[in-house]
Amino acid sequence: MTSKIFFLLLIIFSIRGIAQQKSDERSHRTSLDSISFILKTEFTLKGMPTNDKFDYNKFVEKLGKPDKLWRGGPEIIAEFGCDDFMLTFSKNQIWAGHCYLSDAFIEEKGIDINGLEIGDKRKKVEKMFDIDTRGKEEVWIWGNSVLIIQFDSNDIVEKMHFSQNNT
Repeated sequence: MTSKIFFLLLIIFSIRGIAQQKSDERSHRTSLDSISFILKTEFTLKGMPTNDKFDYNKFVEKLGKPDKLWRGGPEIIAEFGCDDFMLTFSKNQIWAGHCYLSDAFIEEKGIDINGLEIGDKRKKVEKMFDIDTRGKEEVWIWGNSVLIIQFDSNDIVEKMHFSQNNT
């Protein structure tokens, strides 16, 4: 049991370190190549509201069986009342903790956020949110959480990262 807790803490601190490093890199880029919008919007992932309690079975029903699955286990369930999850679908990842979806890292088609998918054009993003993103590599859309969209040099959605604070 002690080794499980140690392993879990190791994963959490590793992820926090990676997130901080990415955050530092992103903050430098953000000032040069990005634009932020604060909108009154709520996000959906494959049509499912992101602020509902995380239901593993519902996600499997909508997305299929994940290629990789990591669960927090009995200790997490005992402490928080539900399990933590990290689901991998090819290059896409979905993380859930404290009973709610926390992050979705989308790098290929198959999972949409508010109907947006990898490969969609910049114009679709601008029309959907009624915003102007011309000349920006990265767009931050703040609503009940945040959606970060990265475009390639041809104005095509290349990556998306959805994140919400669930603690």
